[in-house]
Amino acid sequence: MTAGVSTARCLSRGSRAIARVAWVLGAAALLGAVAWTGAASFAYDEVSVGAVQAWARTAGKVAGLLAGVMLMLQFGFSARLKPLDRTFGLDRLLRAHRLFGILTGVLASLHPVLLYGSGLHVLGTLSWSLWPELLGAGALTLLWVVLCTSLWAKFLELSYRGWWGVHQVVFIAAGVVVVHGLAIGSDLQRGWLPVLWLAISAGYVALFVWVKFLKPLSLRRHRFRVVSVEAISPDVHVVELTPPPGRGFSFLPGQCAFLTLHGQGLPAEEHPFTISSSPLDESGTVAFTIKASGDFTGRVGECAAGDWATVDGPYGLFSHAVRAPVGPLVMIAGGIGITPMISMLRSMAATGGRRPVTLIWGNREERDIVYRDELDGLVAAWPELTVHHVLSREPGWSGLTGHIDAAMLKLLLPPDRSAARVFLCGPAEMMHAVGRSLRTLGVPRRRIHTERFAL
Repeated sequence: MTAGVSTARCLSRGSRAIARVAWVLGAAALLGAVAWTGAASFAYDEVSVGAVQAWARTAGKVAGLLAGVMLMLQFGFSARLKPLDRTFGLDRLLRAHRLFGILTGVLASLHPVLLYGSGLHVLGTLSWSLWPELLGAGALTLLWVVLCTSLWAKFLELSYRGWWGVHQVVFIAAGVVVVHGLAIGSDLQRGWLPVLWLAISAGYVALFVWVKFLKPLSLRRHRFRVVSVEAISPDVHVVELTPPPGRGFSFLPGQCAFLTLHGQGLPAEEHPFTISSSPLDESGTVAFTIKASGDFTGRVGECAAGDWATVDGPYGLFSHAVRAPVGPLVMIAGGIGITPMISMLRSMAATGGRRPVTLIWGNREERDIVYRDELDGLVAAWPELTVHHVLSREPGWSGLTGHIDAAMLKLLLPPDRSAARVFLCGPAEMMHAVGRSLRTLGVPRRRIHTERFAL
């Protein structure tokens, strides 16, 4: 079996919309049930303590309960579950993971503030009898350590390994939260609340075992082999892999996968990269075009033919096959953000589909224009394909210079730009600026497709 297009991944727009509504309503119903059941279980007798104190205490306990449930639920956003990826796309799930993390931290912080602020709880003298409360304080501390190092990883100059190591603390925090909830007293012993709490905890444990143990074992049993490692520029390498015998690897053009290279001396780190080859490549190989931009990517060139790798994927909905199977396309790339565009262009060229495509690609220097000869060949054979190169740091460049802004886009975009589907990929700052410029020029937000994997 060779690499090919995964038709099962290409869900219709209507099917994705229905699935999204179902997932969101299901999550909202679960959180609503937890909040309602918790409020009913925690409600105080207002006659004996007063309405304000009772509701402050109840709100504090519900906030803690919701924080614990959300802490466990949000693991599903980052667990790369295929049903969720096919519905939302992995980049959206990771953004939801980030948002839920912040909200969880806020709710967890409100939990003790409301409880002790109600005046119905007094901590008293510190002793071992308060170990459930101390566990809760420890879990809250760990949660904020994870949040702060994630939100400000760049400011703290954390390496990927450092960030990843600290982020694993969240699993310890989740375990502590479960014990804290069960040990705090009789609050989780009423009605359906203990059933919900234990069911969600059991689901979390099952997902943890799958993600951390069973799935990695499966990936290692089905190893890819490195066919070649080619330097196509001073800081860009193409790593070409062959799938396990008899299994193949089906994907859509523009999708990504999580790659781990197991070469001698290389760190066994897992990183997301877009697949730059076409799923219709007759060789059946899978290629990743990787630019040196960190500790791991800077050592990709040390990998050699014969080394082995694990590939977890494919993921994402950033593909013309999903977002825009017909009609004109505009592709805007910054630097190595060209990789999904190359995959899509190669796929369209292989099928003979000659549709109007405008590619606008920004780089710093002329040497950064990888695949230049291939693009020139595609333009020569594809009359409706237009390629614009924009360089920002090349004094002798006779073409377009500067940055891709609204003025340049107004000049380069096709006349029917409001009807085209736009695929945008590059550095985060560039994507934000270009996206804003596109909307200023009348391109509807719903027609601008991006993909971001930064947490």
